[in-house]
Amino acid sequence: MRISIIGAGPAGLFLGAALARRGHAVVAVDRDGGPAADGRWDRRGVMQFHHPHGVRPQVGAALRAELPEAYDAWLAAGAEPITFTLPDGRRVSGGMRSRRETFERALRAVVVREPGFTVRQGHVDAVAIADGRALGPVVDGAVLPSDLVIDASGRSGRATRAYGPAPAPAGDTGIAYVSRQYRLHDPAAPAR
Repeated sequence: MRISIIGAGPAGLFLGAALARRGHAVVAVDRDGGPAADGRWDRRGVMQFHHPHGVRPQVGAALRAELPEAYDAWLAAGAEPITFTLPDGRRVSGGMRSRRETFERALRAVVVREPGFTVRQGHVDAVAIADGRALGPVVDGAVLPSDLVIDASGRSGRATRAYGPAPAPAGDTGIAYVSRQYRLHDPAAPAR
């Protein structure tokens, strides 16, 4: 099956590699071309890209099950497992501590080598539809022929917005965290 994924963030990368491992030809399309040759990666449009995250345990479990080499690469890049000790002494996974950038770099480095999976830079303008069926995403003005189109573009994605309910502007997530990041200007040194 020819599968197109709109978005090559963590969800698109994970899903694309897992589907490719099941024999499908998968193309993930993202506006962002990935890390630059010098290693910089601004990931415009993802404002929390450089900030720390508390990643749910299910993410690590899914990676270990589907892409164990990506999980290992994530740990090697600096992700830290979180464990909790329960009152009865049992230790349980609380997920991972990691910057989104660290996670996405490790995942991307592994999955771009996956046979049958391609990450393509481009802008998805819409999804071409004929007789009530998706023909494929319209990427930079041309249809990418597909048997299945998956939108993994996140909350701000617009390509499939007309085909589902309006996004909720707010809601109780049950969790919140705050982070802040600073950069020093040359030649300033860190304070002690």
